Amino acid sequence: MQHVLARHPQIMSKYGEIQGDLQLRQVIQSFLEKLDVPSTPENILVTSGSQQGLDLVARTFIGPDDVVVMEAPTYPGPLMSLWAEEQESLPSLSIMKE
Repeated sequence: MQHVLARHPQIMSKYGEIQGDLQLRQVIQSFLEKLDVPSTPENILVTSGSQQGLDLVARTFIGPDDVVVMEAPTYPGPLMSLWAEEQESLPSLSIMKE
């Protein structure tokens, strides 16, 4: 870390890019290209974790009058995002084979 800071001291005085590091997004774009998935670094968003990604998806695609159905058991992260946005949620549906 000292080596990096000695060579690039400016990284300590600024925030990172909102979409994530450009070089990382370029590497991801190159990987997706090999899988025949068209993309550009500008269309890639790197989040700091799954919870942030799920929260952004919920805020972007779920409207105030939408009803959300989730399986049970489920990861509690999306539930917290939905409760924070006061989304109406149906009781969870069991995914167990009956």
